[in-house]
Formats: sequence, structure tokens, C-alpha cells
Amino acid sequence: MPCKHHSQEWKDRISAKLTGRKMHSEEFKKRMSEMRKGKNNPAYGSKYRWKGGELLSSSGYKLIYCPGHPSYKRKHVYEHRLVMEKHLGRYLRSQEVIHHINGVKTDNRIENLLLMTHSEHRHKHAVNNSKWSDKFDRCIRCHSSNNKHNAKGLCTRCYQYAKRHSVFYPSL
Repeated sequence: MPCKHHSQEWKDRISAKLTGRKMHSEEFKKRMSEMRKGKNNPAYGSKYRWKGGELLSSSGYKLIYCPGHPSYKRKHVYEHRLVMEKHLGRYLRSQEVIHHINGVKTDNRIENLLLMTHSEHRHKHAVNNSKWSDKFDRCIRCHSSNNKHNAKGLCTRCYQYAKRHSVFYPSL
């Protein structure tokens, strides 16, 4: 059903007014397009969110913009992996991980990085973490430190029990 506000007569009048309107030439469009690319762009370098291609991941590692890399994560790659790859002269394999010797995730100097497998890395952190948890030295329910710590000062077994039976253990 045609709209009464947009009759054919009205469309013809608007069309007649627009035909005399001057449009941009192809040369002008091309020049404007070139002006907006790269360093010719007046806003180049002033984008308030652009940080030079560097991000900080939610886990605290530096990410570098590198869209052509084989192991990229949303066009970004972990900086410590890039540093180690440059040092080795090859891409890292998926089973290889990088350990930060001093524990500082943003310290990506080659002296601070160590190439390991996943199992070696897990063992390294298990040896360093001799404490049962950060706050507790044993489970607050069964007083055992043999079972793995889960949450709220409880080992895995006691935590599962508390969840099943809706038991609340206050953290000390």
C-alpha cells in the first residue's frame, strides 16, 4: 500500500531538486581516500585507544599485534613467545611453553625466559608452591594437607561435600 506522504508527485519534485546537486568527482573521492590512509591521515597517531599494538591480557601477559603469526590470538601474540621465537630462530610448537624465571609476567627479557614443555612447567610450579594454599596450611574441615586445595580453605573432597550438603564454612 503506497504511503500517502510519499506520492509519486512528491518523489518527482524531490528527484528534480536533487538532479542539480553537485556530487563529488571520482578524482576528489580518490584523493580523500588516500588522505585517510596511514601517515597522511590527520588523526594518525592520535587515536586515544591505540597503544602501539600492545595489550595486556586478563592474566597479566603482554600481547603484541601480529596478525600474520601462526599462533595468534585475535591478531595478537604473547610477547614472551615472540621474544623466544626470535632467540631460537623458529616458531614455537604448541606443546612448548615459556616460563618467567623471576615470576614477573611483563618482564620479557631473554635472560628471564625459559623454554619448557607443559609437564616440566607444571612440575616447576608444583615444586615452588610447597604451601597448601595462600591463606591456609591445611583443610579447615578435615585438617589434611594431602588432598588438593579447592576453595574457601577446603580440600577438593570437603568442598564437594559442602556443595552437596549446602554446608557453609566461613573463611578465617
